[in-house]
Amino acid sequence: MVERIVLSGKAEMLKPVITQILALHQLIESRDIGQFVGAAVEDYVRPKPRDVSLKILLYSTPYPPWRANLPTERFVTATYNIPDVKRSLIDWATIKTACGGANGYMWGRFKTTANLSNGRQMQVHGATAEESEERLKALVAFSEAEITTLSTSEELKQGRRS
Repeated sequence: MVERIVLSGKAEMLKPVITQILALHQLIESRDIGQFVGAAVEDYVRPKPRDVSLKILLYSTPYPPWRANLPTERFVTATYNIPDVKRSLIDWATIKTACGGANGYMWGRFKTTANLSNGRQMQVHGATAEESEERLKALVAFSEAEITTLSTSEELKQGRRS
């Protein structure tokens, strides 16, 4: 394929333009610019920096020190970050209720993942698929973001999961 670039004008005006056109030609070459211009915006938009987020830490022991008391005991921690928190909803009673209330939180092999409307994700583990979905929906209620997609899977890997 032969490419032609036609320029017209005075020589003094064209000298910087010729340099610029040659540089652009080397940069673009035979690439199809339409693939960049016509691409979906959602694929390239990144989430904005976090404004206020809530970090919930759950431990398998009820009281400090936060470690296994016996060498044979398994110590489990769960960390949940809730982005773009509604400040008016944050108080100890509602956070405790969202984490399982008096029954407590039941860690398990079912993982629910939610894609949020702000471009972020949240994941929650639970003893059953229904419980992990329920916990995730209760925790997302603290956020200004809404769930766009929700999926639950069962982790079948044996042994310790991180």
